[in-house]
Amino acid sequence: MSHKEYNFDPHAIPADVLAAIGEIAVAAAHTEYVVELAIRGCGRGDATTGRGVTTRAATRSLEDALSRLGESPIADDDRDHLGELLDQISYGFERAVIYIHNSICLDPETGECLIATRGARGELSGELIPVTAAEIRAEADYIYQGGIALLAFLMQKKLLPTLRRSVRPPAQKGQPSKKRRDRRAVGE
Repeated sequence: MSHKEYNFDPHAIPADVLAAIGEIAVAAAHTEYVVELAIRGCGRGDATTGRGVTTRAATRSLEDALSRLGESPIADDDRDHLGELLDQISYGFERAVIYIHNSICLDPETGECLIATRGARGELSGELIPVTAAEIRAEADYIYQGGIALLAFLMQKKLLPTLRRSVRPPAQKGQPSKKRRDRRAVGE
């Protein structure tokens, strides 16, 4: 029995498929940012303080924190809607992982692009899933729309984090600028 060989060289993958995978990555990053905003807003903090809570958190942790934080300032009907939005976002993130964290290859005989998934932990098998640029773009749109729907919800319910005013006094117009120190080299 002969084994079929696939081309995993990224230079061999059609540009439209690579661009579509890039769209998935950008859509997922944007939606993750909106989830972070939601956590900060539902926590009733300001954007700067809330950043410490969400920095470098895993996406699943962000979703869990948001669902817990969303319970207090949100009415029951709104909580149900938020749950639906989070389900959509979670599913979108699961789909993004397929494209971003697996290899893509080309079948040299057919020219078909395939995602080479890995098996679950302890499994030696994987799967080759045929994909097209149009399918990947549809997934990117789904992921992006989940983030936009959550952002619209946050805006409607006034749950976006507040922006803190700067503690530094603004520069006064008409005042002379501070005199710069002369920076001569030593020994001149």
